[in-house]
Amino acid sequence: MALLARGTMLFALTAAVGCGHPSASSDGGGAQVTISIGTPGSSATIGAEGGKVLLGDGASLTLPPGAVAADTGVEISVSALAPPAPMNPLSPAYDLRPVDLSFPGPRPTLEVPIPAGTTVAVVYLSRADGTGWELMGGASWNGSIKVELPRLGTAFAAAPQ
Repeated sequence: MALLARGTMLFALTAAVGCGHPSASSDGGGAQVTISIGTPGSSATIGAEGGKVLLGDGASLTLPPGAVAADTGVEISVSALAPPAPMNPLSPAYDLRPVDLSFPGPRPTLEVPIPAGTTVAVVYLSRADGTGWELMGGASWNGSIKVELPRLGTAFAAAPQ
């Protein structure tokens, strides 16, 4: 029965996204997962059960269960600001909102696509006070880099300096 429910939900989620609906949510087995897909920006209301916001270019922001205590509007979009050229950017900058949201417990994961063949990359996150960039690190493989973030802000992938 659980397998049938999961398969049905996968079909429903695929059909909703495939039909041009910008978001879908699931309650398959007790945990609700919210997924929103869009370009150049995407947002979703994510609760204590966690969820994911995904851009059409493959960038995503995933909040694990417990990252937020209550329903919270979360957004990822391509920033109007270009990453600083001296920092060897490998991606556009992404605005992760709301910027005042920090995570003392489980942290969100940002995944950013990087050029094919790139084996080493890092992620920079804007400082909370807006005075520059902080190196967040990250793990890269299969054309993307993933990193856990202590807060939201503006972030981009770059070649290490």
